[in-house]
Amino acid sequence: NISINVIINNKEDSLIYSNYHEIEYDEKEKRNYISFKFPGIDPDTYSLSVESIETNNKHVEFTILPVINTKQLQNELEVIKDNIALCDYTTLQYYIRSLENKMANLKRYHTYTNLIKEISVTKKLIANYLDGNRSLLMIKDDHRRAFISEIDNDLRPYSIKLPEDFDVTKEYSLMVFLHGSGRTDLNALRNHRYIIQDDFITIAPHGRGISNYYGTQESQKDINEAINDIIRNFNVDTNNIILSGFSMGGYGVYRTFYENPERYSALAIIAGEPNINFFQKIRGGEYPDFLKEKNIKHFLNVPIFIYHGVNDLNCPYLSTKELIEKLEENNANLTKFIFTEYGHSVPSGIEFNEKLRSWIMTNIKN
Repeated sequence: NISINVIINNKEDSLIYSNYHEIEYDEKEKRNYISFKFPGIDPDTYSLSVESIETNNKHVEFTILPVINTKQLQNELEVIKDNIALCDYTTLQYYIRSLENKMANLKRYHTYTNLIKEISVTKKLIANYLDGNRSLLMIKDDHRRAFISEIDNDLRPYSIKLPEDFDVTKEYSLMVFLHGSGRTDLNALRNHRYIIQDDFITIAPHGRGISNYYGTQESQKDINEAINDIIRNFNVDTNNIILSGFSMGGYGVYRTFYENPERYSALAIIAGEPNINFFQKIRGGEYPDFLKEKNIKHFLNVPIFIYHGVNDLNCPYLSTKELIEKLEENNANLTKFIFTEYGHSVPSGIEFNEKLRSWIMTNIKN
């Protein structure tokens, strides 16, 4: 027999368990195995090492998940349904459904540190509501809310970030940020922190189709419904709704404002493009070319901030340059910020953040 040492460490590399075991052989399965009583440890992600002088050392990570009964959570939610706002009910319903989907698709070779947090947060939120506390309004970090879509009556998520000193009695301007291609609303707020302003409510709609350039009516509907849900449930200054987006979301800004110009007070396009190529258009939807004169006129009476890196290969700068020239020829209310040394990214220094912030504050309506 081969003697091996089984070692379990936590994320801080502190020793949780260490013991020697003899390897046994299973004739039926034709494989070696060891059997030992697992130590009682809290839900978390751990590292497990198997060390032996006779064999190669092995190292893996694994996650211990909390006990979760989604059916019980749903029953508890139904108990409080009539005593909480519909938007809070649909959001908690979305959290439970999300947990059900993730628990049904666990892979033994993955770790699930984030899932531990999701389970803990969902259980705590429902427990707080059972105790009469409106706990969803206490989440200041970016998180998801959900509404019932008018398209298919299904739960539809969007991400939201509340100000650190959020006050339910105070009126807030709204920043709406559209994510880039292949991303989701979750990526939008996590990867583009510069867009979050302390005195704004910030949301990122989950436009249907993660790479459709917001050209479908379904995607446009999702954006509008996310904004409507915020207006219904928070104290939003509807005269100050700024629409912004990065990359594909930059084209989405042009497209969304073109669709619904009366809703937005200002536009901020970050490394976007005013027109897209044929291969992107074949996804289905409507994709106006905003370099055409008939479309330029839609943007002459709204404040616009445009950032672009000259070395951008994903969304070539030349089309943005052409748009800027046409807007300037028509005396548009344009603020441009062009970086010669950057590609398809946002400057890492404070200059960009300060310029964007200054433009935002200049265009807030009192």
